Amino acid sequence: EITTRLVGSEMCIRDRFFEYVWRWALLVVGMFVAACGIAIITQTNLGTIPISLLPYAVTGLTGYSFGTTTFFINLIFIALQWVILSRKGVFHYTTFFQIPVVFVFSAFIDFTMSLSGGIMPESYPLRLLISFTGNTVLALGIVMQLHSRTIVQPGEGLVIAESILFRKPFGTVKVFNDLSLIHISEPTRRV
Repeated sequence: EITTRLVGSEMCIRDRFFEYVWRWALLVVGMFVAACGIAIITQTNLGTIPISLLPYAVTGLTGYSFGTTTFFINLIFIALQWVILSRKGVFHYTTFFQIPVVFVFSAFIDFTMSLSGGIMPESYPLRLLISFTGNTVLALGIVMQLHSRTIVQPGEGLVIAESILFRKPFGTVKVFNDLSLIHISEPTRRV
């Protein structure tokens, strides 16, 4: 009976380990797929997603890569989470795990932007179709990241912190946050 329990506990530990590895692998693949979607959408020159608009605008001002500006702006999002959640007494150190996650995601953005750079057709209807495809790819990447149940990207983490601060639903705060990013990005796109 003791041997059976030991074997059972070893199997449980092994199963947990493989589940843990599977979930983090799903996160990484999901980040890559999402980065592909963002690159496809952005390369059509029809716009980009709200969470990437500020990094993309800063890229135009600074000359740094889209991935680099994504990383640094997401560091600001993490700092804002720390400020908001610390004031509420609910900040947890695991939030800092978003730093290596967004570093990898930012590298994926640069890599996928370099892959998709020279393949856009001139035709507006084709670009629109490609943008729609990019949005579909992005949605798949987001679903994969959510199903990994590991860690959220800093942009979503900031929205969660704001929804705690303002006691509003995530969806409501997400819309407000996206509109704020668009508004903040507007002057930088004019320069």
